Amino acid sequence: MNVTYRSRPIEGRFFHLSAEQIAGRASFKAYINGELFWEEECPDPPCHEECRIPQGIAGGTLLINIRDFEEEHELTFFINDDGEGVAQKPVVKIFA
Repeated sequence: MNVTYRSRPIEGRFFHLSAEQIAGRASFKAYINGELFWEEECPDPPCHEECRIPQGIAGGTLLINIRDFEEEHELTFFINDDGEGVAQKPVVKIFA
């Protein structure tokens, strides 16, 4: 699976992400400080999804989880006081 995003998450704006080379169907989940706030299923890849980042999360962590039948990707962002996220290195799990 190949996961990309257009820009860092910013409070109050849409965060756009895409996934290609998906095995089967993909599920997308987004968490802020460990709490699920958005989820979406994509049965017909390639997938182009977006979620609105809430206001008032500066200092928090945004975790995006994308899973298909073979892999799971996690993208983590720290939301700065200026509202822009700093991306951490992606985590990829391959199912055996």
